[in-house]
Amino acid sequence: MRKFKKRVIFAVIVAVALILSVTLAACTTKTTSSQWVAEIISEYYYTDVEITDADALSPDEIVAKYLDRYSVYYTAEEYAELLYGNAGNSVSYGAGIVFLPGEGAVIISCTGNSPAWKSGIRVGDVIAYAVIDGKMTEIDSSEAMEEFSSATADGSCTQFTLANGLEVKLETYSQYKQSYVLLATNTTAWYFTFDGLTMQESPSDAIPSLPDGTAYIGLSEFSGDADKQFQFAVEKFNSLGCDSLILDLRSNPGGELDITGEIAACFANIAGKTLLTAKGKAVNDTYTCPVLKEEFTLKDGIDVTVMANSGTASASEVLMGALLDYKVISYSDIYLSDYTGSYLALAGEGAKTASTYGKGCMQYIIPNSSTGEALRLTAAILYWPNGNCINERGITKADGCNVVSAPYPSSAVNEELDQVIAATAIPAAA
Repeated sequence: MRKFKKRVIFAVIVAVALILSVTLAACTTKTTSSQWVAEIISEYYYTDVEITDADALSPDEIVAKYLDRYSVYYTAEEYAELLYGNAGNSVSYGAGIVFLPGEGAVIISCTGNSPAWKSGIRVGDVIAYAVIDGKMTEIDSSEAMEEFSSATADGSCTQFTLANGLEVKLETYSQYKQSYVLLATNTTAWYFTFDGLTMQESPSDAIPSLPDGTAYIGLSEFSGDADKQFQFAVEKFNSLGCDSLILDLRSNPGGELDITGEIAACFANIAGKTLLTAKGKAVNDTYTCPVLKEEFTLKDGIDVTVMANSGTASASEVLMGALLDYKVISYSDIYLSDYTGSYLALAGEGAKTASTYGKGCMQYIIPNSSTGEALRLTAAILYWPNGNCINERGITKADGCNVVSAPYPSSAVNEELDQVIAATAIPAAA
């Protein structure tokens, strides 16, 4: 197994992206990394940038000074780790936590098929106690949270107790394939394990409040095997005879363009049609969805409801745009998380509510085949099939979307989902 730096168990990093990897010929002249970065920016960045001080700056300094917030320079080691993760591999515990006053140490993300997932941890759980330096410590303050984070960062803390009483002992860091898709009905559920493409039934993750004939699909990211996992979930959805789908894109930060197209093609109205148009200084391309086999396609007439929040970004917003433009859904079929004032005050300036993230631009990842380093830079602004661009705006309540109250951002199957189910339920006949 390739060895990389261990990821902190409860560090939450939102990598908002729609990415298209581009391979160029190796440099034929000897240049420094900074010169190479400046040359790539000059040719591929979506707008003109004049860099006159490349020789005096490091690659990271050039990116910070001249490029937007989505552009990143990767050393050879960092790029290798990125490729490893984008293929669906991980060596993390697979969970994220934040300490919220009045709530406690709350799990806000948990990767399917990770050690955390398999131990029974789920989004929305609260960590009450942890064994740190051989003694049970209550995680009841931001200071205790910092101590806990330090202990988990090096893998020395693997035992803790949830507020619901579950005693957890995690496995050590080990490689696993991520499950990006959770399919659930009111009686059972499935996620993906082993090679990333084997469906594992998990009755404990059923959602009893779902009506008969309705299935829930949570999609956490457009990476790795997410497209194949989603297609297999659709095949199961069809075999179950379901006629209504709740698609959960909350806290889905995006991913890769090709995977987004493969997932969008699961909707019959979108298959074979334009997904988006990308326009930049060196880009003017239209991307078309493929056409899939019938078993991987949701037939016309399926009722689709979409859940989203302020962490729903980029590729997720592209998919939502296609669903809207091709009349799979209307804005009234979208339910946005509306956060409490206490959370927004804690999150600080820039925190959004009742809106998606608003990222309508695409990045190229361009590697330097001579050195192994790479540059991710914004190459184009994105437009939905109808020409709409939601960059720096997002999909909002003002568009006609519904809102559901939420205490803080997460992808939990929780009271937000119950509100959606209650709002979309068909009234009983009089």
